[in-house]
Amino acid sequence: MSDNIASGLLLNRRFVTFRYLSLAVASALSIELSFPAIGQSYPNRAVRIVVPIAPGGTTDILVRLMGREMSQSLGQPFVIDNRAGASGIIGTELVAKANPDGYTLLSTTGTHTINPALYTRLPYDAVADFTPVALLASSPMVAVVHPSVPARNIRELIALAKRSVHPLNYGSAGAGTPSHLVVELFRYMAGVPLNHVPYKGGGPSLSDVASGQIELKVTAVLPAVSMVNAGRVRALGVTSLTRVTALAQVPTIAEAGVPGFEFGLWYVILGPARMSTEVVGVLNNEIRKALMVSSVKNNIEADGGQVIAATPSQTAEHIQKELKRYQQLITSAGIKPVER
Repeated sequence: MSDNIASGLLLNRRFVTFRYLSLAVASALSIELSFPAIGQSYPNRAVRIVVPIAPGGTTDILVRLMGREMSQSLGQPFVIDNRAGASGIIGTELVAKANPDGYTLLSTTGTHTINPALYTRLPYDAVADFTPVALLASSPMVAVVHPSVPARNIRELIALAKRSVHPLNYGSAGAGTPSHLVVELFRYMAGVPLNHVPYKGGGPSLSDVASGQIELKVTAVLPAVSMVNAGRVRALGVTSLTRVTALAQVPTIAEAGVPGFEFGLWYVILGPARMSTEVVGVLNNEIRKALMVSSVKNNIEADGGQVIAATPSQTAEHIQKELKRYQQLITSAGIKPVER
């Protein structure tokens, strides 16, 4: 089972290669030409973007940066609505049942494709109840600990975990979220005992590491950088195979003690099922434009991320692949589905 688990859990960054961008130029013209009438009337009021996790995580930060640019471009507010709870299910269900008029959207992550394999019953279908709008970006993660933890690198963390009487506590954005699975991958590959403490979002769990309530978290780079620079947490290793510009002094986990380790995040915008192609076209076009604004693009790339800016069809294809991959991953890892 070990080979299956390792191969199933390792995220291959090839899904964010430039093939997304190679199709973008041709499709952008068709998108822009497809909505001359609706483009003049949508949006004519505020658009709500539901973020199904607590404020402070990368999903929240990225969509706020993007929403600001879209508000300026379209002349209407894009309001961020954090609806945390149940590993993103609460906020996701809200969007699934919303009017498909383009005024309620969902900003989410790989959790959307994890939950169908992790829970026996969901109040929505992850594909049928949603309209793909845009795959935004991908990014690596970073392992951080409270400064009081007597480990200054990954090797020392592994040694500490192995000799500790009680397992070290690590936080996540919720059971089955990427921040949970990435540590399960690390735990398996490093052969160390760790205790999972689930939260309602990445922000609260990172804050508890900074305050010393828990010892460890593997988090997105973006919200961790300021805490690392301020000395509130200590960075031990990044999950990509190459170092991150914003944390250039921090080695990769692969080079620092766990050869072959790699994991990444991705971010997506979805709407309720049956949204009109015209409205989806307006949104996709504006999202692409926002992601290419230097203040947004540089923010993503400086923290080790990569802008994808995919079309709706590319986004749909990506979600289908991720659903299959996580189903295989959770089955191979022996993680039992949770009753709801």
